[in-house]
Amino acid sequence: KREEAKSTPPIRSNSKTVMSMADLEKMEFDLLEFTGRWKEFIGEPQRNFYAICYGKPKNGKSYMSLQFAKYMSRFGPVLYNAAEEGFAPTLRKKLQEVGITANSRVFVSPARSLKDLAKDIDSHQPLSAVFVDSVSIHTNDNTEFDEFRRRWPNTAFICVMHATKNGDF
Repeated sequence: KREEAKSTPPIRSNSKTVMSMADLEKMEFDLLEFTGRWKEFIGEPQRNFYAICYGKPKNGKSYMSLQFAKYMSRFGPVLYNAAEEGFAPTLRKKLQEVGITANSRVFVSPARSLKDLAKDIDSHQPLSAVFVDSVSIHTNDNTEFDEFRRRWPNTAFICVMHATKNGDF
């Protein structure tokens, strides 16, 4: 007699950290419909995605982040935290060069603490994205920053991380 293959029963869990593929396939996600070069580069991320931009000094991290901030303003207001540079002529020049004008939906904050940044985020809600340039000004603790950004579950966070000349982060 031919033995029938035994199937393994599906694993079910009430845990938020374990899910079956069948349940995952049923989920709906709030995606940002990127176009052009941003779609080619990133795809269509969830509205509350988290990204890190990193590289050595003078490699264009802030310029790329400002270009991306301008693009993200299509989806709603954006807060660009220039923690490292602050309100300086160099920041104004970068904003002008990437085409962020007085009419844009990109706001700039010089906050240098998570407490002050939280106040700026809260005062401009809802935001489509928060850019933090650079996150190391605020904290070197990944857990602390993860908890911080989870306070705004519908907002994307893009963090610039600076490297030393040796390439250490």
